[in-house]
Amino acid sequence: MTKVVSWDELNFDTEGATLLLGNGASIAVSDRFNYKSLYEQAKKHELLCTDAQAVFDEFKQTNFESVMRVLAEAERVSTALGQRFDTRDHVNAIRNALIQVVRLVHPKPGDVNGSSDDRTVEQCLQPAAEFAGRFETIVTFNYDLLLYWMLMQENHLFGDCFYRPADSEHLVFNGGQISRKSTVFYAHGALFLAREAATGLEFKVVPSGSQKLIECVINSLEKKGRDTLYVSEGDDDSKLKAIRSSPYLSHVHYNVLGKMSDGVVAYGLSFSDKYLAKLLGDHPPKHLAVAVQGKDDDERGSRAAELQGCLSRNSQIDFFDAESPGCWIHPPKAASL
Repeated sequence: MTKVVSWDELNFDTEGATLLLGNGASIAVSDRFNYKSLYEQAKKHELLCTDAQAVFDEFKQTNFESVMRVLAEAERVSTALGQRFDTRDHVNAIRNALIQVVRLVHPKPGDVNGSSDDRTVEQCLQPAAEFAGRFETIVTFNYDLLLYWMLMQENHLFGDCFYRPADSEHLVFNGGQISRKSTVFYAHGALFLAREAATGLEFKVVPSGSQKLIECVINSLEKKGRDTLYVSEGDDDSKLKAIRSSPYLSHVHYNVLGKMSDGVVAYGLSFSDKYLAKLLGDHPPKHLAVAVQGKDDDERGSRAAELQGCLSRNSQIDFFDAESPGCWIHPPKAASL
């Protein structure tokens, strides 16, 4: 049996440690980021073409990346049989639909989270900032604005190495560390990261004056010749190709994920990206703690065996309750009198 403990019972040493955040971390803050919810909104707003919709229906899927992975595999199989079926247009259409629907449904700070209680998004981010602020490095695989808001509210605790050079309207990555306690990296890009098609310049969108962040992001990325910098390809090969095409994403991949600390905590992360498990195996942490939900012990046992197969025999793997007090959006227990 794979034991699950509370965050406090784990007694994890966060000094110098790395926090990895997956989609489950965003869903905990707002259920609008749930893949089923995103899919339903994409259907409602007719963001999926007929062919793409047919694939979702055929495989009874609501997970965008799973469908893109199926299409990539179909292309490989057809190529092996000498009858190549090019799925790139379909994959790109689904990829674009995903980023559009995330922009469309993205909650505002004052919206109720809808996931676990009646707190607003902003109220959920307060304990999340306390939790994340204990770690030296934070790597998110999500595209949303949640960590950006956290940086804006708690800029004395967090930074992400983007700065404004003299005579520039953009915030660009400086490639180095910062003096603040915790440094945030966006492993798969984000809604607020952009790339100029003509120059290849990568930058972070920043609101000006009284402009709201969401409005700023939408206005900026609607400019001609400017693309959102994000990775949502379904299969590992395509993901790695997209990562290597970007100087910023390459830096995060090789110099941050490729050199993780001895202590790593994963929250809301399924490890479905095999390249991440390989990176962990190449530089195994001494202690890996994974947040889990539900009571499916067989699934946890399978995941533990898979992760242990990637890591060193000397690596310790623990599982902790994703809803236990003191972790992510869940406030710590009140001190006893």
